Amino acid sequence: AFIPVLMTEAAIPGLAIARIKNGQTVFIQTYGKANVETGAPVTQDTLFNLASISKPIMGVVLLQLVDQGKLDLDQDINHYLPFKVDNPHTPDEKITLRHLASHSSGIADYYDSQSYTKNHDSPTSLAQHLKSLLTPEGRQYQQGAHFLQQPPATKRQYSNLAAGLAGYLVE
Repeated sequence: AFIPVLMTEAAIPGLAIARIKNGQTVFIQTYGKANVETGAPVTQDTLFNLASISKPIMGVVLLQLVDQGKLDLDQDINHYLPFKVDNPHTPDEKITLRHLASHSSGIADYYDSQSYTKNHDSPTSLAQHLKSLLTPEGRQYQQGAHFLQQPPATKRQYSNLAAGLAGYLVE
């Protein structure tokens, strides 16, 4: 009864909740409408745009990999990447996973609504997308336009692009 009340208060038309324990789905429930215009209900097969809720999940996985010794929060990200990312406004300053995770990497926010594909994955891989924006040979690099003027750890600025780069490192 609690969920429908919250949905009404927050004007959420539909949602789905799942609980996973030890790799097994132990609870799943759907609520509300998947399509307000047609009245179609949310089902277990309804697709949702995860958007920024994926960032805390990625953060948990990132910290699990740190605990396992597979990643180091303070290591230069170029240690892990198959391509080099370097802020042209602050050369020789390293960007770390800690910077990416705390939105203090010096990488500007970026998203392009034209790059979204409805209900399926983009034909452009995450690696291709990142290289296009963050490396000098990338077709959308624009002389480093996707980097801030400040060195890492000196300014916090929300960045989907930096979060995408952290996700790529986790991947």
